[in-house]
Amino acid sequence: LTNLRQFNRQLEKLLMDGFPLPFSLGVTENMHRPTEYCLFLTGASILLPDTTYYQPEQKESHDSLLSLYGNMVKQLFAYTDLSAEEQEQYLKDTFAFDELLAKYVKSQVEWSEYVKCFNPMSLNAVCRQIAPVKFRRLLTKIYGEKLPESIMVAEPRYFKNFKAILNETTYPLYQHWAYVR
Repeated sequence: LTNLRQFNRQLEKLLMDGFPLPFSLGVTENMHRPTEYCLFLTGASILLPDTTYYQPEQKESHDSLLSLYGNMVKQLFAYTDLSAEEQEQYLKDTFAFDELLAKYVKSQVEWSEYVKCFNPMSLNAVCRQIAPVKFRRLLTKIYGEKLPESIMVAEPRYFKNFKAILNETTYPLYQHWAYVR
């Protein structure tokens, strides 16, 4: 899948096969209406345990942990068809995409405020925010024509900035990040 157009054509299969995506979609109980369920949208996971590791004062821990992760990935790359140059590029791009994600995902402290994870947003607004992903088409393929009017967005900051996370320029970084994940 060399571009976003091909990615969107295969998105349903990628989601159903558990392929690492720049978002996660699930069904959960509706906190605002406990007798109902809702679609729940979250951002992607970062490589390190928390966003605090990406702060300048944590540089030593950040670098140490990513070095360990990188060494593990390099060992796994030995079982792939990737050349040494490709392996280096994939790892570099994985770290670059991870740094991009870390700017916008919630910290562990933010996740602990569970009530703030339920932010209803209209389907139209979600579709606008996560373009270039063809989100309505994905939901229609999965759920048919009867789509929810709203979706619970767990990470509003992440999706407000989604166009900076996934676009034609960052797509190669995402591809390599997904491969490594």
